[in-house]
Parts: sequence; structure tokens; C-alpha cells
Amino acid sequence: LNLEISVLKNRYQPDMILGITTEAIRKAKNGQKVIEEIKEKTGIGFKIISGHEEAVFTFNAVKNLINSEHAIVADIGGGSSELVTTNNGNIIKTESIPIGAVKIQENFDLFTKGNVNIEEAAEFITAWFNHLPRKTGLLILCGGTATTIGSLLRQQQTYRPAEIEGMQIDIGEFNSVLNRLLCSKPEEIITLIPDVKRTDIITAGVTITKTLIDIVNPVKITVSTLGPRHGYLKEFFDFTWIKYC
Repeated sequence: LNLEISVLKNRYQPDMILGITTEAIRKAKNGQKVIEEIKEKTGIGFKIISGHEEAVFTFNAVKNLINSEHAIVADIGGGSSELVTTNNGNIIKTESIPIGAVKIQENFDLFTKGNVNIEEAAEFITAWFNHLPRKTGLLILCGGTATTIGSLLRQQQTYRPAEIEGMQIDIGEFNSVLNRLLCSKPEEIITLIPDVKRTDIITAGVTITKTLIDIVNPVKITVSTLGPRHGYLKEFFDFTWIKYC
């Protein structure tokens, strides 16, 4: 980590570095100790944000994409999924649900066992999402699974976020890609996914995404490459601007 941060510092020469941590550090018993060790080694102080803050930051990052009276923003991460229910562009409810692609993969091993465990995993996920509205005008999907699907639909060989940000996807086309990934063997997935770091968790992420779509039955789906760090930066600089004006 220290080496990676040093490389980034040398490349970009920033005047300021801000850091936030999410579910993994939030739930870790030694989370605060880890934060202190990182600061000692890198000089960077990371803020541990709550699930509510993570959801709000994600909403702030993507709210310009909301063009429906009823919308749900879903950031499906590795350790948790943050959901924001909105009405006319205003937050009605935020939730941080303790399921993510890494957790589902660890619990059900969908990458190697595939269809054997997918139904069981979907039932487990449904129990967490079952309270959500059975119809929504717009579902904005954030996080690695959504952007990976967007990359596949754009037929990218290398990930280019500018081509994915804000893309609206036909639900039939989206489900077709989801089903294709769910039916693929590990060796096939490796050839499909441009980002090799996501190959072993993509089946789990897709299972979460498909379960969510089946429950909230959106009229439209939009994919965003933005997330909590972008919303955090926006809030930080908005506050700084107001404070010093």
C-alpha cells in the first residue's frame, strides 16, 4: 500500500490527499488500528464512513442521472450494498446491507461451483432485498459488477469509464448479459472480463444484481462509474468553498 501511494504521489503531485474506508474496515475488529498503521506508514489519515454516509455519498455522486419520479440507487460493493430510495430526486431512505460480491463468493463459491449454489445464494440475497418496492421507474447501478457489465456491452478490451458513465441499458439486453455470465464456466468468464481482478467475484456480483432487478422491476437501468469517493469529494469541496467564501 505504501508503495502504491508513493507511486501515485509522485505521478500526480497532489496538494492534498483524502481517504475514506468502507465496509471492510467498518466491520473489522481491528479497523481503527489498521487506520492508525496506514497513517503511520503513509502519512494519510483515512476516515471510516458509516453505511448511511456511504449511501448518501453515492447518491450525491449520481443524483444528476436521476430522471424519474421513483428511483433506486444501488452501489453493489465487495462487502456491502448501499441502497438509496428516492422520490422526485430526494432521498426517502438509505440502507447499508451487509452483502457484497466478495461476501457472497466466500459464502457460496459461485465462481467454481456455478449453478450448484446460485439458487441458494439468490434465496439468501432475496431475504435482504425483499422489503424493497416491487416497481421503480429507474435503477441506477454503481460498483464493479455494473461497470463490468457496461464494459462487456461496449465490447471493451480495456476498461474505459468515460464510455460507460451514465449509459442507459435496455433491460432485456442487460438480463441477457447477466444470464450469459451466470451460465459461463470459470475459464469462459476469464476470457470475457477485461478486468482480471474481478473474474472470481463477478458471478456473485451478477447474482446480487439480477436478484435486485427481479425484485424492484425497474422501467429503466442506468450504469454509473461513480461512487462514494466522488460524492465525498463533492461534499468536501462544496463545504470548503462555502467555508472560505
